[in-house]
This record gives sequence, structure tokens and C-alpha cells, in this order.
Amino acid sequence: MPKVLTSEIDVPLSDKLLKRLCQSFVFSAKNYKTSGDIWLQLEGKRSDYIAALEEGPSDRLRVFYNRLLKDDL
Repeated sequence: MPKVLTSEIDVPLSDKLLKRLCQSFVFSAKNYKTSGDIWLQLEGKRSDYIAALEEGPSDRLRVFYNRLLKDDL
């Protein structure tokens, strides 16, 4: 049975995976244009997550993925 993650620091995501996620985000953001006010609102609400993706692999980013199923992200 898979382990249930409960700690904000015990995230089994490798730096390699996080790096690929960050690179994908940065690449897609170059051509992204918002399609309306609701997206601006949602992006504003998630500015900490977006900043963590732009910064690259870090413990700060791991916290977001650890809470992925506990939050509305």
C-alpha cells in the first residue's frame, strides 16, 4: 500500500522531476496570454506557487506538491 504523505518536508519528489516541472512552466509561460479576468484572479491567488516554479527546484516548491491533494491547487 502506498505511503500517505503527512509531513510538509517528507516529499519524495526528486530535484530532477522538480527541475523538469519548472522548465516546463517557464517554457509555457513565454507564450501564455490570459483569456480573461477569472484567470488573472486565480493566478493572483497562486502567486507564491508561480514564483516557486519560476525560481526552480527548492524545498519551498516541494511544500506545494506535498499539499497538492489537501489544498485547492
